Amino acid sequence: MIQFTRRTLKAYFQLKILQQQRLVVDQLRKEATLKRVNVSKAIEDLKVFLTPYNEVCYLLIPLHFQKFIREKEQEDYLLAGFPSQKANPYREKSSCNVL
Repeated sequence: MIQFTRRTLKAYFQLKILQQQRLVVDQLRKEATLKRVNVSKAIEDLKVFLTPYNEVCYLLIPLHFQKFIREKEQEDYLLAGFPSQKANPYREKSSCNVL
C-alpha cells in the first residue's frame, strides 16, 4: 500500500489544478480565434437555410428536423420576435419619476 504524505498530496492536487487551468486556457484560445457573427446576421442566414427555394442547403437538414423547426418557428422569439413589447423580458424597464 502506498503512503501519501501531505507534501505529495499537495503537489498532486496542485498538478491537477494546473492541468485543468491549462485546458481552460487552451479552450479560451480556441474560442478567441473563432469568427464571430452578429445574431441578426445568423438569424437571416438561418431563415435562408430554412426556405424551400434554397434546395441545396435545405437538403442538408434531415426531414424530421425540418418538420420540428417549422413547428417551433413561431415559438422562437429570435426568429418571430415577441408578440408584444410587454412579453419581451429584455425590454428597457420604464421608470416613473415623480418630482
